[in-house]
Amino acid sequence: DQVKRDWLSVSQQVKLKWGKFTDEDLAMISGQRDTFVRLLEQRYGDDQAEAKRKVDAFVLGLKA
Repeated sequence: DQVKRDWLSVSQQVKLKWGKFTDEDLAMISGQRDTFVRLLEQRYGDDQAEAKRKVDAFVLGLKA
């Protein structure tokens, strides 16, 4: 929920970490975990489990 509320700020961090995401991708994600995972799979070729792990680790890093 925090990611959704702060998506504008978070999206900039996403773009720094994963440069293949376009502005359109970030607008589509808009804080939605499932969309984030799906696009990470598509852009970077990760399988679903790996993409979920990366997204979860990223979100946990935001809280630190």
